[in-house]
Amino acid sequence: MLHKKLDTNNQPVPSHTVTFKTTFDQSSSEPTSLSVSGSVPDVTMNFSDPTNEITKMLDFSGVTFSKPGNYCFKVTESNVSLNTIKPIADSETSYYLWVHVTNGAVDDETGKTNLVIDSYSASNGSDKSAKINYDDHEGLIFENEWDNYNMYVEKKVAGLQADKTKPFTIRLHLRKQSNKPNSSGSLVLKVYGAAGTPKVGNKEVSSTVYETITLNGTASKETELLLKDGDKVFVDGMNDIVEYAVTEPTVAGYTASGTVGTYTPIANNNEITVTVTNTHANGNNPPTGLFINNWPYITVVVIVLAGCIIFVRRRKAKYEYEEDL
Repeated sequence: MLHKKLDTNNQPVPSHTVTFKTTFDQSSSEPTSLSVSGSVPDVTMNFSDPTNEITKMLDFSGVTFSKPGNYCFKVTESNVSLNTIKPIADSETSYYLWVHVTNGAVDDETGKTNLVIDSYSASNGSDKSAKINYDDHEGLIFENEWDNYNMYVEKKVAGLQADKTKPFTIRLHLRKQSNKPNSSGSLVLKVYGAAGTPKVGNKEVSSTVYETITLNGTASKETELLLKDGDKVFVDGMNDIVEYAVTEPTVAGYTASGTVGTYTPIANNNEITVTVTNTHANGNNPPTGLFINNWPYITVVVIVLAGCIIFVRRRKAKYEYEEDL
């Protein structure tokens, strides 16, 4: 029995498949002269939300054993379709499984003694001598976790005269670190829309529509995002060997902040949000040009008002003087 467990850190289970391969290990069998014909079929498990535990059986019905003895098979977890699914620290990625074959009943037709599987024992893949009683366990237990490294890139636009409908060009630079294991080969990432109506190149992305980014070896990959105020994208499939940079070309009338100019490892961060803010040149201060341009007219009005006040006061004073006479 194979028992697969997945820890998603309280997140929905990502869709993926895991395959288990079983191969005969003659050198570890007892005696080493044992042989088999046939094989154990691969076992594939399909995970999707909300299933995070699956149990399946290994099928030895297609294997013919040569004689009584302890046959050793190695069972290995392989071909995980999602690169962010990894073994939990100190968990097992393979087991040695001993199939104990004994003499059974005599076949009435052939007169030969049938061979039967009497029991199983197992050990982890790193120590063949540390055998465990299979019957005391849930089977061969494999435990994985989802290293759900989430990366977001979002745009904010500030300033009283800023154009919040204007799409700004953001350049997302990704590459694999050359000094990390598994840096060769390809890594496929997906860019979804997380908020607003962001675009990857000329393609509008959403929570269900994505654009694919493929990292080949350690070569840098530049992806152009078009984001306006409030737009946000989600980069799925990141893991701890990826490093990133986020840049933006200069935009006339705006000052950018929040960009990441040098490659930065994503390691030890389960979630990263890069917020690029463009502030309009006028900032948050109200425009003053209207007041300055009208100052000559305001000055004339003030002078006229002052003249009127002086005129009225003189007339009043003259009237009061004449009345006293």
